[in-house]
Amino acid sequence: MPDDDTPDGTPELVALLDATYGDQFDDDRRERLRERVAELREMGDEVRETDLSNDDEPAFAFVPYRGED
Repeated sequence: MPDDDTPDGTPELVALLDATYGDQFDDDRRERLRERVAELREMGDEVRETDLSNDDEPAFAFVPYRGED
């Protein structure tokens, strides 16, 4: 049963996954799924709360690999 700290939408997402793939989950896997969905919802909430403008640069630089020099 979800506790008060469960992010909004977690039970609904787990129910959807359970309805679609429930035959592949035992109780232990279902609980791990619920925990992982809750973690992902929390991370999404944190991203949405971050103030960024369109001119903010990414925190990393992507440099494509072009083979050995």
